[in-house]
Amino acid sequence: MVKAVIFDMDGLMIDTEVVNYQFFSRFFQTIGVHLSLDDYCLCFTGKSIDGALNSMREHYHLDFQNEDFKEYFQNFHEKWENQVVPLKPGLKALLQYLKTQDIKLAIATSSDRQRVQRLFQPYSVLKYFDVVVCGTDVKAGKPAPDIFLKACEELSIHPNEALVLEDSETGIEAAYRAKIPVICIPDLKQPDEKHARMTMDVLPSLSDVIDELRRMK
Repeated sequence: MVKAVIFDMDGLMIDTEVVNYQFFSRFFQTIGVHLSLDDYCLCFTGKSIDGALNSMREHYHLDFQNEDFKEYFQNFHEKWENQVVPLKPGLKALLQYLKTQDIKLAIATSSDRQRVQRLFQPYSVLKYFDVVVCGTDVKAGKPAPDIFLKACEELSIHPNEALVLEDSETGIEAAYRAKIPVICIPDLKQPDEKHARMTMDVLPSLSDVIDELRRMK
């Protein structure tokens, strides 16, 4: 029986990834790199900014300083994230359903706590969650399992009593390594065959999760 559901944030609950991809593409064009959508998903989705930049540097054999980029990144996000970023379809209905079932809820995101608060400020969403675990709360970010194990610890449940909802391959792998069942709701791309095999299921939207949970009872 599922006692808790752990949500990723970007691309799963809130529609940030398309804007992030456009931003990263523009930045890397300034240093002569074309960032494809596939490479963005490989290097950036589900990861902390440091982890993403390290992956990008290794993938393209680049030489740049993370700190210079992070300042540019922060200035950009302060501009566009002050606007209202849409929630993903089906999120509120799913949260309301989970609360009626007395299922504990957590967010496990590579973002920092200030960004979580800023993105959800226009919505009455954070009130549903018992725990918010951020990338700064753990030693190793996704695809390491730390963030999901930390969420289980704070919820006082065993990993096999939880369910993770993720949109990225990085997050799927992190849940799999934590030995927590995971459902993928893809955002920018479908998971490859390797990562799809790590999931319980791949569903079109958050709206479909309710029926899946009913079948699991």
